[in-house]
Amino acid sequence: MRHLFFILGILAVPLLSEALSPAERSQKRLSTRYEVVRTTLSEVLEGGKILVMEDDSRWKIDPRDVNKTGGWLGPADIRIYPNAASSKYAYRIQNTWTYSTVNANRIDANEVD
Repeated sequence: MRHLFFILGILAVPLLSEALSPAERSQKRLSTRYEVVRTTLSEVLEGGKILVMEDDSRWKIDPRDVNKTGGWLGPADIRIYPNAASSKYAYRIQNTWTYSTVNANRIDANEVD
């Protein structure tokens, strides 16, 4: 009987994860300390100050890095991971097409000017 519950538990995990929206899955992945999130860049706003990903997550870029993101074009493959080197910017965003990496913080949609 234990084996049946174990098997049912394994089958339930994919069903629960599929019930999450793309934004919820992205946030869940980011909550794991060293996990890298792979996504796609959708938009570059305000000359590179704000990046919008395919899941509609928005990222405010470190002003020192705007010169890099201002030239990024979507759709580009992106990796997002925790930033251990900075306390001001919690994440690093890497454009895998240009191999450039920037510091960023996730923001709410209503924080975009």
